[in-house]
Amino acid sequence: MADPYALAWLNDLLKIGPVQIDLQRNEETSGAGSGQFWAAELADPLWTVRVDLAAGTDAEVKRIEARLRRLGSNGVILFKDPKAVGLPYKKATIAAINGDRDKVRFGGLPQTVVIPEGTRFSVTLPSGQIWYAETYQSGKAGADGRTALIEVFPYPPMSLATGAAVELTHPHFKATVTDRTPFTYQPGAFGQGATLTLLQKP
Repeated sequence: MADPYALAWLNDLLKIGPVQIDLQRNEETSGAGSGQFWAAELADPLWTVRVDLAAGTDAEVKRIEARLRRLGSNGVILFKDPKAVGLPYKKATIAAINGDRDKVRFGGLPQTVVIPEGTRFSVTLPSGQIWYAETYQSGKAGADGRTALIEVFPYPPMSLATGAAVELTHPHFKATVTDRTPFTYQPGAFGQGATLTLLQKP
């Protein structure tokens, strides 16, 4: 199958229980005698996920386990953020990017719609990479369907251009499974206790 595996191949099979999602910043800090501190980004920040999977039937568990073993440690999946708000706006776009490239203006929205602070979204770039970010401010669409400039992080990549489609309904990113605990089950019974740890693939 193609890289990455589609959402339906694994993500849509998973019954998600408690989940932890965080952003791993790869920064180095240094300071001076004056008390000033600087932070330098050594690599792009990456999203990390730890998922507890809900119990499943014998057939469901076998199917999930088989696909995880097939995936291995190098396979890449599309992971849909189960904590994302899931805003139902299919025509959203990046309407503008500020000069410092730390804010974007969303367009293609119904008038008066509010993009809340903490909204996660994804944009597929021309290279096939997926920019996955969240808003650090809220913004309300005006009569033209555009918000004011909204601070976002991780910052917009240089390859992001205005007019790019924004996925607000099912935001997702590419990820690899870095660790997992298999299901504990008896044949013919429910399987339970499985966990997954994922790391975003740049």
